[in-house]
Amino acid sequence: MGSLGVSSPDYQPGLAARLTPERQAALLARGFSTWPKSPSNYVREVVVDGEASAKRVVEEALDILFGEFGYRGSEELGLRVCTEWSSGEAGDGE
Repeated sequence: MGSLGVSSPDYQPGLAARLTPERQAALLARGFSTWPKSPSNYVREVVVDGEASAKRVVEEALDILFGEFGYRGSEELGLRVCTEWSSGEAGDGE
């Protein structure tokens, strides 16, 4: 099990123009919630137990970039894979 996380304008003020209240509501409709210790981040638990589930998570991440963030390719994308981290640790500030 892992988590799919998205920052909000509270944490990244530069996102305010892209992550509008309507788009934030769309994240909530996708099953995201906020961390109790860091309400500026949206998170949803995901299960990646093979190639098919990994593909679904990647497709949803791209869909969020295009839908909720309005990404259209004008900026370079980056990918960060965390293998020693879990959402339970996220709010601990460590």
